[in-house]
Amino acid sequence: MRDDLRSLKQPTDLVIPASRLRLLGYFAGGLAFVALGVFLMVDAKRYDLFDIVIGLVTVAFFGAIAVTAFYRLVTAAPAIIINADGIVDNASGVSVGLIPWDQIREVREYRVQNQVFLGIVTKDLNALLKKQPRWKRTAIRANLSMGAAPVNIPQAALGMKISDL
Repeated sequence: MRDDLRSLKQPTDLVIPASRLRLLGYFAGGLAFVALGVFLMVDAKRYDLFDIVIGLVTVAFFGAIAVTAFYRLVTAAPAIIINADGIVDNASGVSVGLIPWDQIREVREYRVQNQVFLGIVTKDLNALLKKQPRWKRTAIRANLSMGAAPVNIPQAALGMKISDL
């Protein structure tokens, strides 16, 4: 378990576990697509630059998903912790850690196509972004450009429905 999660977890906290079955599905699906990407790169009958590039992108993208899912399965860290300090987001690959209550403007449930998300809007976006590595800042800005909240917790990553939370 990550150190920041261990130090924040108290007996009175509301701890929402990650969905282990979904994580296992993401891991297996990621491995299947990695195998497909490798096949595209080494298939002697279709050996051209396009197949190699598509294969590399497939291996990189789905390999990252498989590694993240495997890590989450092995560490068994909770997806969300809600306590007196705020909300600890550890639900996705772009999780932001602790969001203090005094920095939260709005918490809402919303849907994108058929997926349900818990969106957290902060009072000071720049303060949140400063704490994140560059790649997470880029992902958060991409979410904002699509009309999503800065912090998005997918219901698929949780062991319960967001409406029940």
